Amino acid sequence: MIFSALFKWRIRSLKAMLKDFVNTAAELGLPEKDTDFALDLLSHYEYGECFHLVIAQLYEFDIKITNEFYETIKQLANKMKYSASINHMQELVQ
Repeated sequence: MIFSALFKWRIRSLKAMLKDFVNTAAELGLPEKDTDFALDLLSHYEYGECFHLVIAQLYEFDIKITNEFYETIKQLANKMKYSASINHMQELVQ
């Protein structure tokens, strides 16, 4: 029972972090259609796809990010055990 409660807390925590991540990306200039799609993925528990979509589109559109946001990307990638490299995102830091 304790394990189940801890697992649910971690999932809610990750979902909240990703929602904040998507909303911040939108504030930085992520197009609305990509923001909406990312939030839709998130609502269907597609956390990895949501994360990948956001960083791919930020890079594709050369949307500048803050150092703080880059640190959030690294933190989420680590938390999710994201296997693809995110080093290219540092190019977007202004």
